[in-house]
Amino acid sequence: SSQVRMSEQKRQQQSAESDEACPQCGHQLNADSSVIVPIVYGRPSSELMASAEAGRVKLGGCCISPDSPTLHCKKCDVSFKPMSM
Repeated sequence: SSQVRMSEQKRQQQSAESDEACPQCGHQLNADSSVIVPIVYGRPSSELMASAEAGRVKLGGCCISPDSPTLHCKKCDVSFKPMSM
């Protein structure tokens, strides 16, 4: 039934959202939040340095591996990689 499909879609959406939550404080990644920011790897440009200083991104350094974290929670200073990645 359509009700079952809707509840399954909602469950999948909630599961995907929880994958992008801070593992320490549970803060969710969403478009209007500045608490969870992306981690950017490589040599930063001046624009990227300005974004990091403004708190819009976190610089991850020049070395990256498959297990490198991709998100950073500014609330509790934890870097993590969502399970869905």
